[in-house]
Amino acid sequence: MMENGEHARTTQPVHRTGRPRGEIAQAVRHRLKSEGPTTARELADALLITPALAWSTCSRLMQRGEIEVVERQRIPGVNKPVSVYGIACPLRSARTPMRLPAAFFARA
Repeated sequence: MMENGEHARTTQPVHRTGRPRGEIAQAVRHRLKSEGPTTARELADALLITPALAWSTCSRLMQRGEIEVVERQRIPGVNKPVSVYGIACPLRSARTPMRLPAAFFARA
């Protein structure tokens, strides 16, 4: 017991419920392997997750070199081009940046 009648807090393990770690990333990789390249919004709709979660998962998988942006699409009603994600080429090193053609950055 501490002064003023306070008890010392003990740290106990937090038991989380819900998805195991990595389940969403596994689902994204599986979806891209089975269905081919797709956008984060399409992944979100297919996997029943939020678009923000789909986008952040794709960003992490890109950092690990597991997936890559295979093209950029113009979608009506969207101000900027949307990334289309696909499984990364196994011959390309995760540390080697992908070189995109100048047309990739051109405005439509």
